Amino acid sequence: MIKAKRDVLEKWAARFDALPKWLQPAALGALILAGIVGIRLVFVLPVVLFTEPSGIPRLFIALIAASAAGAAGGLAYSLVGQPMLRIPVIGRGLTGIVCVAAYLLPLLYFSTLIFGQETVPLTTPLGRQVATVCILAFGIVIGYSWFDSPRRPTGDGQAPPAA
Repeated sequence: MIKAKRDVLEKWAARFDALPKWLQPAALGALILAGIVGIRLVFVLPVVLFTEPSGIPRLFIALIAASAAGAAGGLAYSLVGQPMLRIPVIGRGLTGIVCVAAYLLPLLYFSTLIFGQETVPLTTPLGRQVATVCILAFGIVIGYSWFDSPRRPTGDGQAPPAA
């Protein structure tokens, strides 16, 4: 059983590695957000089935929107990640903030179109402040927990050992 799972994971990893380097963060971002939303949808699905069966297509739209938003965050990382990570001390936090803004702002905007109500009203000053605080807080946490600064070479041209 474990060997079969490992074989499946190795096949998926080979497909992932076959993607161009700039597209890999977008694919990973799409998978991460689709996974998070998919887990939430598993718990919501029974409620929707019994109370509002016509809402099932919106669940699939939410999953697609989450995937697209994750891909947007990954593309932002592909565009600005490596240069920003080189900034001493704050580079990881800035990278996280840019990536979170790249996925959260479109998600907030399109959730209004999908569900007909604003989760965070970006049209009001308070809504923009809430969105800004969320982007900064989540961005800093994600930046410092997910991203690693590139190692600077030592005087002999070798990168220092990983800490």
